Amino acid sequence: MDIDMKEVEIEFAQRLASGEPTIRKRALKLLREHVMEESKNGFTTDSLERLCKGLHYALWMQDKMLLQEELADNILQLLGLLKAQNQIFEFVKALLFTLSKEWPKIDRWRMDKFLMFLRKIIRVLFFQIKEQKFNSQVVQNYLTFFSQTLISEKSKIFESLKYHCVSVWLDELDNAFGEGLDSLEFIKPFTLLMKENISDVFFESICTDIFDTILHDFSESLAQKNAENANSDQNMEEKESTPCLTFDYEKLLNFYLILEKIQK
Repeated sequence: MDIDMKEVEIEFAQRLASGEPTIRKRALKLLREHVMEESKNGFTTDSLERLCKGLHYALWMQDKMLLQEELADNILQLLGLLKAQNQIFEFVKALLFTLSKEWPKIDRWRMDKFLMFLRKIIRVLFFQIKEQKFNSQVVQNYLTFFSQTLISEKSKIFESLKYHCVSVWLDELDNAFGEGLDSLEFIKPFTLLMKENISDVFFESICTDIFDTILHDFSESLAQKNAENANSDQNMEEKESTPCLTFDYEKLLNFYLILEKIQK
């Protein structure tokens, strides 16, 4: 790599991690221009690691809650400047691996903002799928990316971060897609993961936060419909239900049968 470019990226990282808010803000603004220009030729793995470490510590240094959310959004807006899908995946992977590498150093006062950041990463990727109108190949590409990072037994990402992905998955899926999407395709990576040699805690988190939640929501939906049928005189506004994810429950039952075999 060009030595001058390496020095530029190191300086970016240092300025993004500065103790002065004005320096960090200006560095992020200049970084947008840098990303737009360099995305024409692509980034090396080392380049992304340097830049993402700087972005990580920019968020580390921001202590005000509202500004943390704004900064997280501004960081993820960089993804929109990238030219190709593989560049997006490489950038997000660098963000995730940086977060994982730095995770042991994060104190309990900073933990929430980085979990918020992880949640926003998942949210942005879901909305990118939506923007592509659920193109089947796009969906598969994104799910493959998740299966190699956050929904993976082999990836070198802290397991506690994977737990958090599991815990917010359905909420963010609902937030991005809502009613009208057969969401079973987005659950398959978890069923495949549960066949792997994952920890008992990881296994239980998937059972509880994914499958138990789906069944609970389905049960509540049935109860609501029964209540509406019993009170047919209610007006239409009162009978409207909140848009929610839909599943092929027959196929989901087959997944449960598979899970039972795995547990045995």
